[in-house]
Amino acid sequence: EGGIDEGVRPTWYRDVDGDLYGSTTTTLACSQPGGYVSNDDDCNDMVSTVNPAAPELCNNVNDDCDGSTDEPPASTHCNTLYPFAGVTYACTAGTCVVTACPGTVRDCDGSATNGCETDVSSSVSNCGGCGFSCSMVCSSSLCDDPVEIAGGSGHACARRASGRLLCWGGNANGQLGDGTNFDRLAPTNVSTITTATGVTAGTGHSCARTSDGSIYCWGTSAQGELGTGSTLTRYTPTLTAGTQGFGSVHTSTATTCAVRTSGVVACWGLANAYQVGDTAAAPDPGGAFHSVPRDTSIVDATQVQAGSMHACARRSGGLVQCWGTDDFGRLGDGAATHGACPTTDATDCTAVPVTVA
Repeated sequence: EGGIDEGVRPTWYRDVDGDLYGSTTTTLACSQPGGYVSNDDDCNDMVSTVNPAAPELCNNVNDDCDGSTDEPPASTHCNTLYPFAGVTYACTAGTCVVTACPGTVRDCDGSATNGCETDVSSSVSNCGGCGFSCSMVCSSSLCDDPVEIAGGSGHACARRASGRLLCWGGNANGQLGDGTNFDRLAPTNVSTITTATGVTAGTGHSCARTSDGSIYCWGTSAQGELGTGSTLTRYTPTLTAGTQGFGSVHTSTATTCAVRTSGVVACWGLANAYQVGDTAAAPDPGGAFHSVPRDTSIVDATQVQAGSMHACARRSGGLVQCWGTDDFGRLGDGAATHGACPTTDATDCTAVPVTVA
């Protein structure tokens, strides 16, 4: 009939990309020609990684020729690309997206390339969750920003909302309370104090009141300003002798005063100008200072402030009284003198509180 192998030659499908899956381009031949295969299952014969046997990748391509793009197997590809422990991904429009994070870490930058990069338990800009920022401190997923600050001569401290403390600046005498004598250019945590209700900073020391009415001080005690009964420098907070039951505390250059919850004012530290306000107790041997708290005659104070050589208290009726040296008129009572001061460079001192005019 003139024909050769008619009706018995099989159809072969062009396989341009060599992945063993053919396209819809065909030829007839008794034996398989080069570049042809026996199936037409390929959905893109120009790309060898696209065929029915290929894994579905997260690339916005129908890699496995099943008619769907980036279906769930593509998320496995994301885990391969970014193998961060505990992180779960989804694939959306060819992009890996973090859907779950372990523990307190979160994906706050929206990039899968670094997984869950932010610990929201401590991140100031993402505290407790992405986008929730604090002013200064994030602790245990809650903002723990300062609610009180105190400035010393070369350092400063802040009381956080939680009752913890931060200090920064000069630390030659341990006045930052972090257990070292290294200066700090940024806030550092004060050791052990977790329930502070007040903080104050002097020249080479700092003090804080805690919620149980105790007072802790740290730094130099060369003039007894820590109130511990010794002149030893303390690099971490140390309980001041017999100071439970206090409502507030304030420090100056080398003197510290506090108000007991009863209203009694007590002071300790440098006493060379009677600034501790105590006439009954002699200074410690070897120097004009008291290393333990001494009660003054004021019994109804609501506030006390200590200066370098004097101190003042506000009493419950609004009366203000001061004691110490009166040079420059710092006692404010309008009088010229109050007797001899036990130093050669200051005069007109009194340990007895006088009323501000």
